Amino acid sequence: DVQQLSISNDSDPDVGCCESKVSIHFKTGKSEIEKHYEEQLKMLAKQAINLKKSKIEIIGYADRNGNTADNLELSKQRSHSVQKFLKRNGVNDTSITTIAYGDTMPLQLDSSYESNFFDRRATIYLRIDDNLVTNHLAKDGN
Repeated sequence: DVQQLSISNDSDPDVGCCESKVSIHFKTGKSEIEKHYEEQLKMLAKQAINLKKSKIEIIGYADRNGNTADNLELSKQRSHSVQKFLKRNGVNDTSITTIAYGDTMPLQLDSSYESNFFDRRATIYLRIDDNLVTNHLAKDGN
């Protein structure tokens, strides 16, 4: 799901939200984006394009099956897969940062099927430049 925190200001089109977050999951050992996530990522790409000073951070993860080196490489492939998708949908490459954590940051400590599913993920953050948000709040007297 796309989660969005809003700061609205009708007179300033550059300020539409302060952060959006999308998490997608992958099949075991795969880095291909599944079709049912594409619409969410397209929505995020549109937000990034409309917010000229936005930055995107993509963090790739893997479950703990396999060895650590392979899982780190797989998490890199997952974050790069999302990066390529966003670029194909008009997002400027210079606004995207990718990070890979491999299997070092599991959401849960057990190794159940469900836990592994949630660990095979990429989390994508869309952020507005801090100065832009700060300037907006200062203009409104907050």
